[in-house]
Amino acid sequence: MAETAEAVERGETIHQAMSRNKAIFSPLVVNIIRVGEVGGMLESSLLRLADIMEAKARIRRKIASASMYPIVALCVALGVITLVLVEAVPRFASIYQESGQTLPKPTQFVINLSNFLVGGWWILLILIVALLLAGRLWTATTAGNRFFSWLALNTPGLSGVNRKIAVARSTRTLGELIAAGFPLTDALLITAQTNENAIVADALRDVHAHVEQGERMTEPLAQARVFPPMVVDMISIGEETGTLDRMLLKIAEIYDAEVETALNGLATIIEPLLIVLMGCVVIFIALAVLLPYFNLVNVVAM
Repeated sequence: MAETAEAVERGETIHQAMSRNKAIFSPLVVNIIRVGEVGGMLESSLLRLADIMEAKARIRRKIASASMYPIVALCVALGVITLVLVEAVPRFASIYQESGQTLPKPTQFVINLSNFLVGGWWILLILIVALLLAGRLWTATTAGNRFFSWLALNTPGLSGVNRKIAVARSTRTLGELIAAGFPLTDALLITAQTNENAIVADALRDVHAHVEQGERMTEPLAQARVFPPMVVDMISIGEETGTLDRMLLKIAEIYDAEVETALNGLATIIEPLLIVLMGCVVIFIALAVLLPYFNLVNVVAM
């Protein structure tokens, strides 16, 4: 901001100064401020920009809130399982080794896993870090970004809420840009450039290309199959009645509410499933470890 202020003092416009720091100010920010400066309505443009950023932040907070408990529960469960494998299982393993009995396959599997965690934990740590780093680097590539974007829109159980988030963000950005005075073609292009999902961005670029040729945006939007039919129909009504910006913002409001409902429902489903899954893992480890012990006790008793 200090660099921007210095540039403005030298006689540059705000959007020209901001455009030099592309890592900080996105095309959305620069273009909305540009239109506000040119049209003499900078204050209203900044308010619209604030609405867009606030809506994005609100969705992020909802996602963080909905995922907090499952993440904490998963970490605690994994910690308990690791503690059992590292502390309890080796003690039973030494008893079974002294007895010389043949161990069932589940027991042998658990003991091997325990030995790996005790003696080769650093290998697992390096592997996890390497996978996370490789995933992050691949996500930065075009192919990786497209893959994870496709995965977000097509993963069973998660695709519904991810599509709702994509619709809410895209329609709000597009609606605010049109309301700020952008031509539809420019608004579509900026929305595509600032979209976090590569698949949705490609669909918007395709719509932009058709609109530049004089077509309506609803036909290519329907063919892309990214936005639900109801959204396409509402956009069509907005085009026909000349209220496209208001219709897009109304869609964003509807889907903001649906995102919150979907996230709450998803958290409600994930929590018991996670508990059941971790419980099954703990029971499997306990049975695998204790089964040879009971057999050994029976042999001694006989």
